[in-house]
Amino acid sequence: MDVGGESQGEHGGLHEAAIGAGVFVGPAVGAAALQFFPMHSNNGVFAVSVLLLIGLGGLIGLRVKK
Repeated sequence: MDVGGESQGEHGGLHEAAIGAGVFVGPAVGAAALQFFPMHSNNGVFAVSVLLLIGLGGLIGLRVKK
């Protein structure tokens, strides 16, 4: 990562933290869906798909806002 200034390093750190949170939250939501609703085997896929769609909506919202 090219760090030309202090603020770029901070933004890089926030980006890495967001990626780390996503790496944790996605599988955790899928596992929780399977744990609480074991009779529906596709719940994990559905829960993670909804989470991804929420994230996509957030990204589109950020893009439109600019």
